[in-house]
Formats: sequence, structure tokens, C-alpha cells
Amino acid sequence: MKKYKVILRGAYGAYNFGDDALLNVIYNKIVTKVEKKDIAIFGSNISYLKEHYPQSYVIDKFQSSNSKCNNLVYGGGTQFYDFGSGSRLNIDTFKLILKPSYLLKKIKSKLIQSNNLLIDYDCEQYVCVGMGPFKSLNSKVFKNALNQMKHAAFLSVRDNKSSYYLDSNSINYSKTVDLCFSKKIKTEQKYEEDSVGVILRDWDFYESEFTIENFWKNLTKIKNKNIKIITFGKDIKTKDFCKRNNIDILSWDPEKMKIDDFILDLSKFKILITSRFHGIIYSILLDRAVISLPIEPKLEQAAKELDGVISFNGECLNSLIKEVEKNYSNIISRLNVTKIKNYSVANNTLNEFLDSLK
Repeated sequence: MKKYKVILRGAYGAYNFGDDALLNVIYNKIVTKVEKKDIAIFGSNISYLKEHYPQSYVIDKFQSSNSKCNNLVYGGGTQFYDFGSGSRLNIDTFKLILKPSYLLKKIKSKLIQSNNLLIDYDCEQYVCVGMGPFKSLNSKVFKNALNQMKHAAFLSVRDNKSSYYLDSNSINYSKTVDLCFSKKIKTEQKYEEDSVGVILRDWDFYESEFTIENFWKNLTKIKNKNIKIITFGKDIKTKDFCKRNNIDILSWDPEKMKIDDFILDLSKFKILITSRFHGIIYSILLDRAVISLPIEPKLEQAAKELDGVISFNGECLNSLIKEVEKNYSNIISRLNVTKIKNYSVANNTLNEFLDSLK
């Protein structure tokens, strides 16, 4: 059995632009030091990952126990969280009844999460990861994550909330920013003057005002703008709503697109409104004004920590957009300072990470 130099672990291959963008960034950094043939990618859907990374090996996440590596690398993203059961329980129960093969996947997924189904590795590195939320600090997911991280060869987290969890448990780490800030994007593409992109997602964990069914009325009150719904993931409910109501939509489709193709599409919008964390990050990278919809804690956290990001707090959306346009140049200047500062931090973290590879 081949022993890889690096196995990259994350929520890759799940048709989620944010996670696929994280993989794109860290992979391109690692190949400056490690040959592509010595890298394996741990993913949910191996088909498009194989197409995007043909010179490396893609591991089906449910076959991970057959894999060995020198370095098991958690490459960015919110890799440790526990929302509790909530409405998700009903959905999963329904799937279990109709599709017994789903039961096997769920069991294996739980084993992976609890470390009973392991990749055989020499050391672990956590690069710009996020933690939380957790339903309780007694959550098994939380405790398992802390136990793993105590022994990491390299550990960096991307936000203050993650820092709080580690500080509270006396675990050494470095505070950094999201991996994608290490990417430089040419912003030569001119935005369309009256264009507003609205990045929405399905949300099954609990009731939210920011799903398309609940938020659409707010969007219809925006005057004299070309609104387009954008999805970063499968988001079946969002897409069905748009189809039923004949609403224009742009979707990340990794079977047909490359990362940079989709980024180019995002750059055409003057303002982006987003309930996706990486909608915020890529708006900043593209020098576009961004309004954060706090569907989950990390969206609130991003608006607090990233200067220039505007948080939606229930005010009239049309008035908020007018205010953004009025102060557009000032907002972009602040976002540009945020981008430059975080570019330096992210790349310093990645260089330290490369030095830690065995």
C-alpha cells in the first residue's frame, strides 16, 4: 500500500464552492514543496475531484481506513462543529427509511468523526481551520477535536471564536485568517452598475429568516437593481424555489466549471449579499461591497473581524443598499486594507505550515 507524503482532509468534493476553493488554494501551495503524485485528497465525491486534480489520488472518504501518509492535513474550513439534532434529525431519519445504504454511510461517518476509523498518519497539521458552533462544550465532537489538536504538529485557527475554544483548554496554536486570503485575484473585470448578487443557501439545522423562502420578500423590496440569486452548494430547496418562480440563478457547478471561472462570474456584481462565509471572503478579494446575512455564527464573526464587511441587522434592505452605494468608495478602501493585511497573514501561515511537513 502506498504511503502518501500528504493526505488533504476537508469537506472537499461535496459541490460546495467554499470548500472546493479552500482545496484549490492549499493544494497549489503544497505542490510547491511536494510532488503531485505524493498527494492524496480525501473527498465526498471523487468524480470531479479526479478531473480537477488528475495527477494526485482521490480517496473516497468512506474508504479512508485503507490509507497511509506522513502528513494528515486539515486544509481550512469549519471542520469541527455540532449543531445538535434539530430539524436535521427528521431529514436523516427519512433518508434512513427510504435508503438503507445511507445508514451505512452515516455509521462510517460517525466512526470517522469519533476517530474509530482512522487514516494511518505520522503527524497532523491543522491549517486555518474553524471550530464551532457546538451544541454543548460536553459534545463528543468538541472533545474529540480538542484531543486531536493537542498532539498536532501544526495548529492554526482562523477566527476569535475558535481561539476562545483552544484558549479555554490551554492548547497551543497560532491565530490566523481564512486560507483563501492567500490568493491574489486580478480585478480587471468591471462590475455591472446596478447588479446585486445574493448568495443564499438551504438551512436544515433550525428555522432561519435567511432561507430563500423567508428572505425573498426582502429582496423584492429592492428597487431599480438587477438581482440574481447565487448558490455555492447543492442547495436543492433554493434552486427549486427559483425554478418555480422563474428567478434568475447562478450556481457553482464543479462538473462544468473551474474555480477561476466561477470567481469571474462573481466579479460581475457590484454588491454581494451573502449567507455563505466564503461569499464574504471572495467579495473582499474581488473588491466588491458585501453584506453579511448572519445565518450562522461564523457570518456574524466575519462581519465583526473583517473591517468593511456590513452586517444585515433586519433594517430595510433597499435603504441599506442605497447607503452602501453612497459610501461605496470608502467601503472598498476599507475592504482593500483588510485584504492586504490578511493576504500577508495567510501566506505567512502557509509558509510556516510548509516548514512543518515531515
